[in-house]
Amino acid sequence: MLRKLIALAVALASMLSMTALTQAYGFDYGGGLTDETLSFGFSEDEAVVVGNGILNTDPNYSELLPGTVIYVPIVVMDERDQNPQLVRATSKHLKDNELRASIQGVVGGNFVESVDTVDGKKEKIKGMEAGVYAKIKLVDDYLRLNPSAVELKLVLSVNKVSYQQTRVEFRTQIANRTVEIDDNSVYGAETPTKFKTNGHYYGDVSFDFGKGITYAGRVTRTGVYYLNLSREKDPSLSVMYPKFYMEYYNFLGGNDSFPSNGSLKIDVNNKKFTNKAGQVRVYTYEIVGDTLYALDSTKAGFDKGSGATGTVTIRTNTLGNYVLSAEKLNKAIEPDSDYYKNGYADPPIEISKPAES
Repeated sequence: MLRKLIALAVALASMLSMTALTQAYGFDYGGGLTDETLSFGFSEDEAVVVGNGILNTDPNYSELLPGTVIYVPIVVMDERDQNPQLVRATSKHLKDNELRASIQGVVGGNFVESVDTVDGKKEKIKGMEAGVYAKIKLVDDYLRLNPSAVELKLVLSVNKVSYQQTRVEFRTQIANRTVEIDDNSVYGAETPTKFKTNGHYYGDVSFDFGKGITYAGRVTRTGVYYLNLSREKDPSLSVMYPKFYMEYYNFLGGNDSFPSNGSLKIDVNNKKFTNKAGQVRVYTYEIVGDTLYALDSTKAGFDKGSGATGTVTIRTNTLGNYVLSAEKLNKAIEPDSDYYKNGYADPPIEISKPAES
């Protein structure tokens, strides 16, 4: 009655793999109707992918990267109709039938961050059609893990009791994305990447994280650097400062230390960082463990430039978790600095040299 999910199984397996797909299975899983009139299932042909905030309705699954989210529409058929048709399930179906997507019988499930059932309208993604989706979010960072087999069973439950229509199983290998550094150049780091030097080159290198975020530093002949940027908000700061405008830059590589200080540069919209007094101001902080530290003039600076875009520069040899705020955060630990004693957050610093020997 419903379309089989072989296509989705193959798509998901290809998406997670940099190597070859070994097996894929898909089959209808019938029975368990809530009132013997409605049948629910997944529509793999209409699945969409969101990566870096951009929706792709016709993705190349072999090129999808960590952090990608797959939205699989949930469809419904009403047996009471004279000519029953598959249509998109609605938020009312979601609520009335307690629809839930989940994964069962998982092997290698650490590569999937979450599986949920959502209303497409509430996701606020440009171009997404209305309806209910199974939302599958891949982890942002699997770079330190060895290649691993993955088997997932995607199941749709109704009213927490019966399971309807379809299960998906696939088996594949997940491998790291690795880039070799062999000269003084700019290397794209928009997605989680393992960078390693070729055993010969050492010196300055620039990494481009996209959207005006770069790091210029120095690498060694045997260096290995895992670079992964997340913009996820810190929930505790959002609660403490609900009306403050803040931006978050979380470097999650775990092995992103360089032999000397480099320059992390972040372009910002000056209009968003205009404080209550009408001044363009950026307060720069670093989260270390559970503690928030203010960065003074020896570590951070802000140049508002002459146009709409300013630049924050952070001097560091270890990329961490940073918070930029348009207002001063009074819960932060401040250094013994006259700049912060006086409330200034945009002191000048040396930004001409990207790395120190």
